[in-house]
Amino acid sequence: MPNPAQDAQEPAREAQEPAREAQEPPATPVATDTAPEAVETEDGPLAAARREAANYRRRLREVEAERDQLVAVVDGYRRGEVEALAGRSLARGDDLWVAGVDLADLLAEDGTVDPAKVEQATAATLEQRPHWRRSFGSGDGGVRGASVSAGFDFADVLRRAAT
Repeated sequence: MPNPAQDAQEPAREAQEPAREAQEPPATPVATDTAPEAVETEDGPLAAARREAANYRRRLREVEAERDQLVAVVDGYRRGEVEALAGRSLARGDDLWVAGVDLADLLAEDGTVDPAKVEQATAATLEQRPHWRRSFGSGDGGVRGASVSAGFDFADVLRRAAT
């Protein structure tokens, strides 16, 4: 059975609880990310300095990533130039990389491709692997001294096809 005395006390307790909640200080916000730049407990010079430092670190990472991409692009252009220079003597200019030549060894002090160093590396590669040398045909169209039979002409081909 319901007790009327307890029912009368319950509204009084409910009235006290909201007052108790108003007296408690608000809880500090807890960040789900544990990184130092994500935790902010108060606004002040320290928090502003942390935000600024975090912003600089983020921008630094972005700039480093962009720099790495640009270095890769420039290295691609350098490799292309080295392969074009080496292709004058080698059958394939990219054979320099197969021979173990490093791009950094072929650059001048200012970072440009040094044609003299490429020529030296190409000569050293050809000493080790002379079969990689570029061959320039003889200009005879592949006939190589073989004579064409005198009794064979296009009219013979047509006659044979007609029969």
